[in-house]
Amino acid sequence: MTEPLSGIRVVEYHAGVAAAIAGLFLRDAGAEVIKIEPPGGDASRCEPGNQQWNRGKQSVVAAPGDGGEAALLASADVVVIGGGARSIDGWKRQPHQVVCFAPPYGDLAALASLPESDALAAALAGILGGTGAYRPGPAYNTIPTLSYSAGLMMATGAIAALLVRAKSGVGQEVGVPWTALGAYFSGYQASESDRIPTMPSGGGAAPDGLSVGWRVYRAADGWMGVACANPVFFQRLCVALERPEIISDPRFQTAPFVFNPADRDELQRLIGEAFAARSRAEWVRVFEEHGVPASTLLTREQFLASDLVRENRLAVTAAGPGSNAVQQVAVPYSISGCDLAPPALPPGPGASGPTPQRPPSSAGSGPLPAHPLAGIRVLDFTGFLAGPTAGRILAELGAEVIKVEPPEGEGFRIGGLSCVGVNLGKKGVAIDQARPEGREVRDRLVRSADVVMHALLPGAPERLGLDYSSVEALRPGIIHCWIRGFGVAGQWRARPSFDLLLQALTGQMFALGSEEQPIYSSIPMADLSGGMLSVHAIVLALYLREKDRQGRSIELNQVGASMAARMEDFVDYPGRPGPRLSANAIGRSALERLYPVADGWALLDVRDPGAWERLRAAHPGGLAPWPSFDVAAAQPAEGALADALATFLAPLSRRQVFEQLAARGIPCAPAVIVREDRISNEWFRAAGALIEGIEHASFGALTAVGDFFRFSATPSRPPALAQWVGEHNREVLAGLGYTEAEVDRLFELKAIATSEFRPMRL
Repeated sequence: MTEPLSGIRVVEYHAGVAAAIAGLFLRDAGAEVIKIEPPGGDASRCEPGNQQWNRGKQSVVAAPGDGGEAALLASADVVVIGGGARSIDGWKRQPHQVVCFAPPYGDLAALASLPESDALAAALAGILGGTGAYRPGPAYNTIPTLSYSAGLMMATGAIAALLVRAKSGVGQEVGVPWTALGAYFSGYQASESDRIPTMPSGGGAAPDGLSVGWRVYRAADGWMGVACANPVFFQRLCVALERPEIISDPRFQTAPFVFNPADRDELQRLIGEAFAARSRAEWVRVFEEHGVPASTLLTREQFLASDLVRENRLAVTAAGPGSNAVQQVAVPYSISGCDLAPPALPPGPGASGPTPQRPPSSAGSGPLPAHPLAGIRVLDFTGFLAGPTAGRILAELGAEVIKVEPPEGEGFRIGGLSCVGVNLGKKGVAIDQARPEGREVRDRLVRSADVVMHALLPGAPERLGLDYSSVEALRPGIIHCWIRGFGVAGQWRARPSFDLLLQALTGQMFALGSEEQPIYSSIPMADLSGGMLSVHAIVLALYLREKDRQGRSIELNQVGASMAARMEDFVDYPGRPGPRLSANAIGRSALERLYPVADGWALLDVRDPGAWERLRAAHPGGLAPWPSFDVAAAQPAEGALADALATFLAPLSRRQVFEQLAARGIPCAPAVIVREDRISNEWFRAAGALIEGIEHASFGALTAVGDFFRFSATPSRPPALAQWVGEHNREVLAGLGYTEAEVDRLFELKAIATSEFRPMRL
């Protein structure tokens, strides 16, 4: 057994939460991680999550420019820079070193001087606008979604750069803009075309769900979530509810998507009445009998005590001499033949002794690849969102990604341009694996591949020949990644998972709202985190393979991915402070909340005395009743100070908020709402998150979001390719050695197929 990053030294410099999480994922993979902190500790220590994301690291307190700091930086293979900074004053990267940073506001130079703020970046990137509230406008998100995601992607980018160094000896800089990630999270389902109209949104984001079949309902004794996003599941729901007449009602013929507001409200009323007639336990039994994807809503505490956590071994305990035990989230993936680091407590600031110097780890001397994963072929057998997101990111890293789906297309094809958006950058083939000729095509593909990904239910991989043993026999050295839904938890393992159900089961809906008013987020972080974790583990396995030429089997599940996306929520220890909740989903205080402005909403996030004084100077009345930051910071989200700020901000447009306040050092930002602003909005463009110039015969000119990594030596490859079902059959099969006549014969035998794109009739 080996630790994947054994021998790699990482120096984490003045970390905020994102940099600390990058260090966590590198430490969990076996790297030695040393924090350089100012006296009193860095910004990552201000939250209870410090007990998770700083586990097992070393800590050195050093002043900028002193010899100890310079020596440590010189000894690093990887330097992770915190706080949104892109460089360290007085220090220059050596050619073999990898340096990672994550600018919170992307290319918006006017905001570069603002402190690192998950809330501000989330407003700009549409995260807040993707969650509704039980009042007009977006919801304040208490979960630092972008900090966690940027940290994970920084770690992934660092390993991809180490893979390049292992081949070529060349180090480089790696940037991960938060806003590019956030724009994808909020806008993946809104890829725009100059030829095809976007699907009506049915209004702004709703706090209870996206459609009548994808939302929460109140049963007789509490809340339940249903995830019936296609006609098959929705019809099962109607039968289970003993309302089969809904299926044939002409008003609801497009259900679960009903675009006439009156019809949609009536259908929601009918289903709500049916739910209210029985208890949650009764509905769980009925839905299981009918194959309806549904679950009860749990609190955080109920989830942590559940078999989902226990049987998947997703919670671990760290303890040390004289210290209280701390519950942490376990490493949320496994790689065969590898030891991943055990749980550990974080060090105190400066607790580590002198750190021995060391030479840098060995590097290769071959040619520099064009992209980090150039020359890697990935077969993506997944559908819906988690796996396709992984494939999308791998394609941006330079891999050749081939989407393999059945002749009718994967289940998410009903989403039209949404499915196109998450599968950009890939080639597409459609194979009937039930036919011998189709199975042979699939096997020839596997023999050409470096990575295979699937998200099949237990038993299906063996039946289809996509389990690790089968593909490894065809292609020794292959990396096999299985993205499971509910993992190995007994009563759950054979059920399909959906993001809404993970939000319900893990306590997220109650965390964003309350037990009386749960809030659903249209930002599907269980899926998205599962995709990002898959990429992380795959790149790690490819790095290992470069050293030992061995293939690996990777497993992860969406329960663990959900916990990784909210890890601070699941840290527990004696005396842990309670969560800082949002009042009416509008904010935490008068200085940290959403405010209505002339053309939408803006977020204020004032958290230090300097920013408060700049805000006072900008306010015409000087906010005299609140003379100090300490007094102002204690004011509630709804009160006299909030009223004064609301009056001040109300006549301003979002652009005026940006130009008159944010660009002058007052931490505030426009709140982008993708459903209203579309993804081609000025803020995504200014942040550098848009991808344009994608042309397709059926879709026309496409605009999408992405560009997740900025590598200085081996640039990533933003997608220039869109595809529909089986569109690249001939090209891909020709590369496998099939002749035109053989491909024609495979079409005749229906072993391969194509499908024409047909936009949904609205």
